[in-house]
Amino acid sequence: LLRLLDDRYRGVAHGVGQSEILGRIHVAPIKIGNVFYPCSFVVLDSPNMEFLFGLDMLRKHQCIIDLKENVLRVGGGEVSVPFLQEKDIPSHFLDEERYSKQASSSGTAVTSAAKDKSSNLPAGGGQSSGGTRGNTTQGADFEAKVAKLVELGFGREAVIQALKLFDGNEEQAAGFLFGG
Repeated sequence: LLRLLDDRYRGVAHGVGQSEILGRIHVAPIKIGNVFYPCSFVVLDSPNMEFLFGLDMLRKHQCIIDLKENVLRVGGGEVSVPFLQEKDIPSHFLDEERYSKQASSSGTAVTSAAKDKSSNLPAGGGQSSGGTRGNTTQGADFEAKVAKLVELGFGREAVIQALKLFDGNEEQAAGFLFGG
């Protein structure tokens, strides 16, 4: 996945502690159950945390946390995946959790807590490129296609380039952006 890393979004994630943001992956498919979902990620320099599916992605994919059935329902219920039981959680994750609780109860700043905040960063990083502004004059139809592809998590500049490459064909541009 690192070949997809856009390092223009480097920075620092602040929370209880802080962690270096290495960049952003604008879109990559995640397989949940047997369905692929396009997701965007902020990549942190945090070797102890493999992945966080944050509130932004839970909302985007209409997830339902069903604690009665102990499952996560994705896509409004089209896919259900069970939560791990504590005995199934790899021990290195449990060890870090114990460390975090000990450190926070002693008043020590815990850097791993900043990871929880990283998935809630705005998709565009709050930045816009002046170079893309001139492309907005290509008509409402073109802008609608751009908006639709940007909603999938792709960067605006990449969407515009892909649409130009495929003469405005939205499906071909999407296939190209997904790596096809």
